[in-house]
Amino acid sequence: RIELHNPGSAPMDLGGWWLEAKDPTDNFRSDALPAFSLAPGAYVTVMADQDSGDAYVSHGVIHIRRIGWQSGEPGSLLLSEPVVGASIDFLRWGGAPTQRHNFSDCADTPTPLPVVPPGQTLGRFSLTDTNTAADWCLQVESMGSANGSCQ
Repeated sequence: RIELHNPGSAPMDLGGWWLEAKDPTDNFRSDALPAFSLAPGAYVTVMADQDSGDAYVSHGVIHIRRIGWQSGEPGSLLLSEPVVGASIDFLRWGGAPTQRHNFSDCADTPTPLPVVPPGQTLGRFSLTDTNTAADWCLQVESMGSANGSCQ
């Protein structure tokens, strides 16, 4: 599961946005998000828990098809918007290969991100996006609320 946050001052329609991932065996998976208005300052959890079918929203949680990675394994994830297909954010951990689209703006500096142990997550700890691994750190899971401090 992942969490998306809208730090802006206007609602965002997430309909048609894409999550694209690679798993530890270099398999590529993707799914489009369903129509969903993410309020300013709000968070939404995205669960990759469906074997087939279209993405849907239930009780404020977005459910998409399984995208092939899980806690304790290397992986990568790209978020892109639907209008021009622009890459919005990218995250790679545990030495996973670069995903399908060459997200060359992202660097594994100052050090590559580790595999995520159970009960923890990689969380952005600053609103500044430098497109480096330095934007992220291991944190205790905090689904539905602001990220905590680095572990």
